[in-house]
Amino acid sequence: MNTKFVSPVAVVRKMFLFLLCVLLTGCAVVRPRERITNVLFLDYRPYVSADFHISPNAYTQSHHALGELMIEVYPAIKSNASRNRATTEAKFTDGIYSGGGISASRVYREIITSEELLEIAVSKALELGADGISNFQVKVIYNTTYTKYGTTQTLSHYEIKGLCIDRQ
Repeated sequence: MNTKFVSPVAVVRKMFLFLLCVLLTGCAVVRPRERITNVLFLDYRPYVSADFHISPNAYTQSHHALGELMIEVYPAIKSNASRNRATTEAKFTDGIYSGGGISASRVYREIITSEELLEIAVSKALELGADGISNFQVKVIYNTTYTKYGTTQTLSHYEIKGLCIDRQ
């Protein structure tokens, strides 16, 4: 009978490789979440009643095009110091994970309303001598991060575009 001796080191190596394969080929975790609905409503009524033309469509009547309006609005990043202390405790205290000593849970992005975005565009158009904006668009731009746990989108900025016009 030919008995082969297997060293304990070889057994440990095989067990380690087996466990490594199991850990690396495991299933991805998908976390359930509620439905997310984002609504951005731009209310043109206050400007239309003040005789300022604003529309996502081209202006077809007689007008002079003054120029293309392009605005990017980046929300401010503010300190959470004024908020309730109980909600601002740091999740990480390590300088690497907390942005050099400032915890990500201690800051937040400014909330910009659709009314503010519209006011920014109309104010700039009036400043340029326009009495209307045609082909008006507002886009919300997100930063997308892909991880093994899924996709995360965070607000980057807003893009406002339109053609400033002088109606005849």
